[in-house]
Amino acid sequence: MQLTDCAVRQRTKTVALEESAAIASEADDGDPLLQRRLRELVGALPPAPRAVIVLRYQEDLDPVEIARTLSMSINTVKSHLKRSLASLRDQVGPAAAIDPEVRALKLVSSATKNGSTT
Repeated sequence: MQLTDCAVRQRTKTVALEESAAIASEADDGDPLLQRRLRELVGALPPAPRAVIVLRYQEDLDPVEIARTLSMSINTVKSHLKRSLASLRDQVGPAAAIDPEVRALKLVSSATKNGSTT
């Protein structure tokens, strides 16, 4: 079944630029104390796992790109990601327990973007 141009336009919602910026900023707002704690925890990671976390969540590189950048195997990158996120989750505690995987990723990402990890 082929959709007409009119049908495609009807399914697409147009949002003003100002509205989309407000929505994006609302999503990034988080607990500043938790973000500071995460910056400290990420900064306390050993150099290789810290580099992997920063490249993944601040620079938004995929594991293959991280492996190439850091000259390590993809399995090592994946291990660093898994262990580091588990460690951060354990150290943050109940604050990240709502949806641990998603919340931890968002918080690490915003914490590394909002401040230095060193």
